[in-house]
Amino acid sequence: MTSSSTAAPAEALSEILPMVARAARLDPGCPVRVRTDDGMVTVLVRLPFAVLAGRTVVARAEPDDATYAAGDLVDWLEGRGGRPRRRDSDWRWAAPPRDGWRRIETVPADVVHRLVSVGARTLADVQAGAGAGAVLRPQAAETLLDTVVIRAFDLRGRSDPSVDITLRQVSAAVRLGFVPQTTAVGIDTAGRWTRLAGTYGSVYAERPGAGLLLAARPR
Repeated sequence: MTSSSTAAPAEALSEILPMVARAARLDPGCPVRVRTDDGMVTVLVRLPFAVLAGRTVVARAEPDDATYAAGDLVDWLEGRGGRPRRRDSDWRWAAPPRDGWRRIETVPADVVHRLVSVGARTLADVQAGAGAGAVLRPQAAETLLDTVVIRAFDLRGRSDPSVDITLRQVSAAVRLGFVPQTTAVGIDTAGRWTRLAGTYGSVYAERPGAGLLLAARPR
């Protein structure tokens, strides 16, 4: 890593501002990793509910690999502050590969949005069942988020026979604005990684989640 504050100029990061701004609204301290090399800028953000999301754009910038707080990065990009302070020690997770991805399935955006809506209603019902004023236990929310809502089948048989996508992953893709209506998301694999690839960004997982299958779309 270089010693500069950030090698990527603000204009090179303007395309990823909506993603980082949404992450900052969830938690201004979300760690955001910015990697620049080979004419590409890859931005990865670790959301507070344990989801890794990212986007890669074409941009000219000096090679670098640095981490910042989401709120600091947004303030700089929106002109409210100086260059953000590096927080490289805050990044403690593996990064997904840039290449080697293979498409397993494509899912319409309306299916993804519907799954997120069902998940939100289920969580609300669980809260209502707990009684007025009751505090929903974190374990209940975590269990719901880890529920498998899409199972994509690899009929070509070149990798695992199926790839599971959790409510946690689809919720992150929708909340970060990756899945506009009338579009679609791709389900990809690369080694131990899975990727839910939307129009404006992707959500990554090192291993598929486990839980009750709510929806399946065999190819």
